[in-house]
Order: sequence, then structure tokens, then C-alpha cells
Amino acid sequence: MKILALIVLTLCLFPVALAQTSNSGSLVGTVAGPDGAIPGATVTITDNLTKKERTVLANAEGGFTISQLEFGTYTLKVTAQGFKTYVATDLKIDAGREYSQNVALEIGAITENVTVIAGADVINSTSGELNTTKGFASKWSQSSWSSQSTPWC
Repeated sequence: MKILALIVLTLCLFPVALAQTSNSGSLVGTVAGPDGAIPGATVTITDNLTKKERTVLANAEGGFTISQLEFGTYTLKVTAQGFKTYVATDLKIDAGREYSQNVALEIGAITENVTVIAGADVINSTSGELNTTKGFASKWSQSSWSSQSTPWC
């Protein structure tokens, strides 16, 4: 009886786990300056459509990870004391994918900006793939799929 209950529970939870991992993407990277990694840099990503913001701090090696990002286009802003502000616009994130964005900060006042325009088609430096997925169709199909419930659970 316990084995049957375990099998049923596994079958019910598997679609939920699959839906959670396939509906979001992530961005990883490092922040560095002329002398190497910049720990504690502030990394902010903003969804261009909804204007939702997420902020993380770079770790001791200058690395950062922002996970659970809904697919769409984003603006990335990186700041650190004594460096120019780095801004990358139109970063495209797709569901179920990890993207890499390494940031090289230039010495200068934080009020000075270095802007990078990523564009709609982005080369994924993690896998080397060219990303040309059309957002609306993917967003509709992903959100529709994830809102369906499994009939036996």
C-alpha cells in the first residue's frame, strides 16, 4: 500500500516540478573591472514589459545568478562604487534556458553610463546558440500549458 501511495504521489508531483523548471529562465555572469572581480557590485534586472525589478549582489568572485525569470526582454544595470554604471538593454530570456552576461566595468563616476544594446536575437554564450524565439507565441503556449492541472491529482 505504501508503494502504491508513493507511486501516485510521484506521478502527481512530477508535472508540477516539470512546469516550474520549464516556465522560467536564468541569467548568470561575473562583474569585473580592470583589476579583476568586483565583489558586492549591485546587479539589477528589470522586465521591460512589466517593469518588475530584481536586485542581487555579486559574490566574492564577482559572480551573480538571477533565476526564475519569466521569458521576455530585460534591462540589466550593474553599479559599483568608483565605476561607471553598466546598462544592457533588450536582453532576451527564454523559458528553460540559462544565459550568460559577463560585465566589464570601467573606472569612473557611478553617474556615467556604458550602455549595451543586446537586440532581439541573442547569442547564448553558455551554449553558443542563436536565440530567435518569438515572444508572444511562446509566452501564450507556456502560460497556457502551466495553468492546466493534471486530472488525477
